[in-house]
Amino acid sequence: MKYIIVPVSNKLAQEHYRLTVEKTLTINEIERLGELKLSDFLDKNGEYSVWGSKIQVNGQQKNIEKVTKNDQLIFYKNNKLFSLFNIVSIFKSLTLAQKLWGIDKIDNRMWENIFLLDKIVELDIDVK
Repeated sequence: MKYIIVPVSNKLAQEHYRLTVEKTLTINEIERLGELKLSDFLDKNGEYSVWGSKIQVNGQQKNIEKVTKNDQLIFYKNNKLFSLFNIVSIFKSLTLAQKLWGIDKIDNRMWENIFLLDKIVELDIDVK
């Protein structure tokens, strides 16, 4: 199991966190929005938080491809680790990314690396 620290420092990342991490989505909602079929391997009654990252450049995508189911995402802002999630599933979906978060106006890219998450615990750990 790996721990991945995810910064939620800028306004856009904080908005995404509020929209799709603090607020969970049902599998039916995720499937409908992303035109996907996930209920064959996930709990049909489950609700999940959703996080996305952009396809990385300069070889950094290899790091994302090493992330696997049951690794842990730790969200970070204001010099604090503040929440810990278990990764339930990882996949790519431009359709879901566009419907959840749109297109980044700065670089015209989307957050198509999709992570479905189960919350484990709130944290309050100072990091300096």
